[in-house]
Amino acid sequence: MLGTCGRTIKLDRVGAIYLAVISWLFFPIVLAIPLADLFSISYAHAIFEAVSAFTTTAADGIQNLEAAPPTAVFLRSNLQWTGGLATLLTFVLFLGPIRAGGLPKPRRSSGEATGRTTSSINRIAWTMFRYFLLATLICFVLLMLSGVDSFSALILASTAVTAGGYIPAGRELSEIAPPLALVVMALFFILASTSVYWHRMIF
Repeated sequence: MLGTCGRTIKLDRVGAIYLAVISWLFFPIVLAIPLADLFSISYAHAIFEAVSAFTTTAADGIQNLEAAPPTAVFLRSNLQWTGGLATLLTFVLFLGPIRAGGLPKPRRSSGEATGRTTSSINRIAWTMFRYFLLATLICFVLLMLSGVDSFSALILASTAVTAGGYIPAGRELSEIAPPLALVVMALFFILASTSVYWHRMIF
């Protein structure tokens, strides 16, 4: 959104790809700074953790994670959530307009000036953010209703809606989540691994 603010011409294919690639490289570099401080690890290890979280890979290279403060665990989980949202926005805002992956080209809403895409980008980004946030909140509430404590439910909701792999430190998933909670997570894993356009068509 910042990269296209004030532009009155459409991002071409090359410009859109450059913007997406630079964003995906830049964010982990910046996000590694607080991770290095909170987990008391080197910046190189923090880069690994930031990329792992941001790409929702959830490969874990931190030793003695059980001793880490809850704020650090929450930050890493939140980076996973942000990466899931960034993945969704990358597909919809950058790959969709260049017809990559079979995604439909976004239509300009009525009232928008010809060739102007800023308002369209903002509208789509806001819609995707609300969709992602709502799915996370619903998953969080359902996990709590199924017997998961609030902090664990927050971490697991982030994991479920991003199809990630982080769970609260030092515990097995079967210890945290009763069978009903596992069913809830499975449903949101399916939601996370399918197209947002499919969801809208089904609804």
